[in-house]
Amino acid sequence: MDQEQLETFLTLAETSSFTKTSEILNVVQSTITARIKTLENQLNRKLFDRGTRYVRLTPDGRLFLSHAGKIVSRMRQAEADLRIRGKVDYRIVIGGLNTIWDSSIYYLIEKLCAKGTISVRTVTDHSSHLINRLQEGSIDAAFVFIPPRSSLFEKNLFRRERILLIGSSKSYQAVQSLSREEVFRNGRLLYQNWGIAYDEWFKSEFGADAAAGVRVDYSGLALRLISNLDYLGFLPESVAREGVKKGILKSIEYSSKTAPPDMTVYLTYLKSREREYRLASFLAFVRENARR
Repeated sequence: MDQEQLETFLTLAETSSFTKTSEILNVVQSTITARIKTLENQLNRKLFDRGTRYVRLTPDGRLFLSHAGKIVSRMRQAEADLRIRGKVDYRIVIGGLNTIWDSSIYYLIEKLCAKGTISVRTVTDHSSHLINRLQEGSIDAAFVFIPPRSSLFEKNLFRRERILLIGSSKSYQAVQSLSREEVFRNGRLLYQNWGIAYDEWFKSEFGADAAAGVRVDYSGLALRLISNLDYLGFLPESVAREGVKKGILKSIEYSSKTAPPDMTVYLTYLKSREREYRLASFLAFVRENARR
């Protein structure tokens, strides 16, 4: 089997359509059919059930799917490593949640890129997808709120930091503290998910419907809504730091019986890979530069 056959199999498994697979891979449909047929003959297994209106994986196809993903990921990784050989020290692919890139992780990535001798790629995805990507080898390490339970993974606490109530300086310059009732009455409270503990606290504090008002997944958008439209938001200290330092934002004491829980971010990776040069080098860099 070759890489073209495997990539064709993976694309067809995702689209469940020979026509769409043909369009994505930019080859005629007969080529797609031939590649799948050749692959099935080589494996001596039927990988897809085909009907007039459906294409779906067989049990053997589902079993082969995870292996094919890992093989293709490693092939692509090998090709990338060969392209950069002699140009940089190593290549690292780092996964993370959309909500946390603007936190303290940004400063770590900034330092990593500033070295100029490391090839860096970041991948944004949901936690479960990031864990799957770690298993298949398409990313080397991931920053998540909740680490995987499996003993196959190493789980290191990367950062624990306070979540602060943040408002714009122009509107809250004279305000030292706000109660839960005052924040709620404000009517401009935005929600961004900082982990399961925070999500439960927020809904308990303000009601489940409050999270449906203005909900964002990108910290840059949250910061702009707070500074330009007078929204209030609970943000990790590292996310709000620059805005507070420049006088654009203000940290306001939140007066309530229950304070927001700290945000915890874990760095996770496969234990079986921690001796690989790229991952070992990155982990050493993290140990030296994690605190800020």
